[in-house]
Formats: sequence, structure tokens, C-alpha cells
Amino acid sequence: MPSIIEIADDLVAKLNAPGVTWSKAFTAERLYVPVFEKKDLKDLKVSVVPAEEDEQAANRGGNQTDLVLHVGVQKRLLDADDRQMPETDELLLFVDELKNATLRQKLPSYPNIVCYRAERRPLYSPEHLDDRVFLSVLALHFKFVTQA
Repeated sequence: MPSIIEIADDLVAKLNAPGVTWSKAFTAERLYVPVFEKKDLKDLKVSVVPAEEDEQAANRGGNQTDLVLHVGVQKRLLDADDRQMPETDELLLFVDELKNATLRQKLPSYPNIVCYRAERRPLYSPEHLDDRVFLSVLALHFKFVTQA
């Protein structure tokens, strides 16, 4: 059974895979505490954080494991107009792009592990937005069964 760290690393590799085209340029990193100074958020930051693991007995002696990885998207906003915020719109659509690229998809090194749920609650952090920083966290849920 792969560890949550191996699965997080595989997701990072999937996001950074050559030949994959995204609407925004980034290099994903696996981090435990994705906290950055505002000055360091000029470039888009995409962080994969191992967040939750739940293992329970499955049928015939196997175990079912549910994992949650958080994908954090952070960037300092440069828009001058606080009412329109087209940059915020673009970043929200980028997070949707990440969601659509992972939901119902298998991980490259672990084809038996599929992302079955993706959620954003809330869609973005209003507190960070007040400080001109976009922050959205996409929680990706993965499930797999191992036999004893």
C-alpha cells in the first residue's frame, strides 16, 4: 500500500507532467505548511498538502483507505479595481481546471487509486482577498482497497 506521502508526490508529478498545458504557469510542490510572505506570491504557488487518512476494514480481510490531499492555490493580486477583480475570476477558473484534471482520474503511478471527490469550501478565502491575496484550497479525496 502506498503511503499518503507517495500519493501526494504522485499528484505533484501529475500536475507538473511535461506536455500538460495549463492556463497558468506554475510548479506544484508538496509542502506541509504552505505559508508564504506576500512579496513571495508574485508568482502563482500550487501546494499539495497531505491532509487526512482514514483506513477501515473492507470485505474478505482487505482494508479500504480514504485519503484527502489539499491543493492550495495562492497568488498576490495585482488588479487595481477591487470591484471587478478579473484576476480573481481567472484564478477561480484555474482552480476549476485543476479540479477537472483530477476528478475521476487515476494517478500515474497508482492506477488503482482514483480521485472520487473534489470540494472547495469556501471557494476562496475572503480574509486573504481583503489583503489582496488569492487563496483557494481544493480538497481531493482518493480511495483504494488493499488485500491483506
